[in-house]
Amino acid sequence: MKALPQFSTRHLLGLMFVAAIAFAIIGLAVQGQGWAIGVTSAMAAAGVMLLVFAVLFGLLWVVSAVAVSSVPPAESSDLPGSVAEDASVEAEVLSGASSESDDGKDSVAP
Repeated sequence: MKALPQFSTRHLLGLMFVAAIAFAIIGLAVQGQGWAIGVTSAMAAAGVMLLVFAVLFGLLWVVSAVAVSSVPPAESSDLPGSVAEDASVEAEVLSGASSESDDGKDSVAP
């Protein structure tokens, strides 16, 4: 079992390459290149979007954990459409038994 994720030198070099390109574009944006300003704005917008997503995910995760832990567990037979109820209905259908008429006559009108 691995306790920490393992990164190879190839992955770290790739990450450094991507970071170098991003910072080179940011440097050109600071110097006033129009296209670099646009690309930097798009990178900043993507970063803000990912940050907002991460914050909202974390908040909803905490809320769902608190909501689930505060609800007591229910009996499975008390739930509508439970597995036990579905199995008994399926058994009735397969055996041909009907809960409406048990006199052996067909329930379909002629």
